[in-house]
Amino acid sequence: MARPLRIQYHGASYHITCRGIRKDPIFFADRDRREFIDKMNEMAVKYAFILYAYCLMPNHYHLFLKTPLANLSEGIHQLNAAYANWLKSKRKLVGHIFQGRFKSILVEEETYAVNLSLYIHLNPCRWRLAKRPEDYAWSSCRDYLGLRGLLTPTLSPDRVLSLFSDDIEPARRRYRELLIERRDMDDPLKESFRRIALGSPSFIDKIRKIVNERASIARAREHSARDIGACRAISPARVFEAVSAVTGCSVQEILGKRRGRPWRPMGMYLVKKHCAIGLRKAGEIWGVDYAVISFNAGRFAEARASNAELAATVDSIETRIAQLREADVASRASGTAEPAVGSSPEPGAGSAPPAASGPADKPGSRISRPGNKGDNLNLKT
Repeated sequence: MARPLRIQYHGASYHITCRGIRKDPIFFADRDRREFIDKMNEMAVKYAFILYAYCLMPNHYHLFLKTPLANLSEGIHQLNAAYANWLKSKRKLVGHIFQGRFKSILVEEETYAVNLSLYIHLNPCRWRLAKRPEDYAWSSCRDYLGLRGLLTPTLSPDRVLSLFSDDIEPARRRYRELLIERRDMDDPLKESFRRIALGSPSFIDKIRKIVNERASIARAREHSARDIGACRAISPARVFEAVSAVTGCSVQEILGKRRGRPWRPMGMYLVKKHCAIGLRKAGEIWGVDYAVISFNAGRFAEARASNAELAATVDSIETRIAQLREADVASRASGTAEPAVGSSPEPGAGSAPPAASGPADKPGSRISRPGNKGDNLNLKT
């Protein structure tokens, strides 16, 4: 049987599932689930995803999300790869963690958002992992009912709850009632069109036209690397623009090696966190090995956590990054050539400023060994 098509476009919403190989567990302890949630948040930030609902089951997970950019495949691949590598290292596992590629079904929010979120949150009850869906800690159900602060800052339950009422408390009460009323509900995904899309007849007609327009299997599959690169959430150049706007430092200072200044490790940290590029690609920007990026970004994260003044500065930079990201999303969606924020046009999303001049740090040099100091993080500015 041929694999279902993966259709990606700006503003598309999806139900995502991914299962462990041979249906083996992908979570062995709460520590694993917390790590997955952390990496899910990182993915959502990096690829500008909006998370509507999630549920982590013993051998698979469910996500309901929206992609303002047409970059679903790249984002979920990054999530699965990052978590699988971490789990294999932590649990001393060998081989594949996930079974094949992830499954995705396009969803029409207005028609199926409520039913789909209910289905996701009721999964633990069907598996007899909990008597009530809100008793299960590893789904977004408690966030919907206001029973805890968000474990996932990128989660947006308001989108579904607003379909009941603009007032949050009546909306939560109605959602709780539906969790009880529809405890034995059928899988709404059974109504999907060819395992590709779920929605009203008009929505399915639109998707059917897209499918019929695909002239060949090669064209029907994933976007090419060039297409995906054009959809990335934000480029390193835009991150540097945000750092410069808030701190007043130049791009040369971010790329340079001047000791006693935080700009270089700050840039590495922000590019690793926000840009949809790998560590090797980030290393090319600074002319260093990928291990240098990982090490310096980690050290900067520790410094941020212990330095209130630095944390406030980075918060301001990330606010600016969010503004640039929103402007770029709007620019790409409208097809305009220039971003709405910033004085200079954004380079291609896969592009980056030229690498810093001077000798490159080598793998295994003192900066890539945690026992040594690496870049000086004297954070006085």
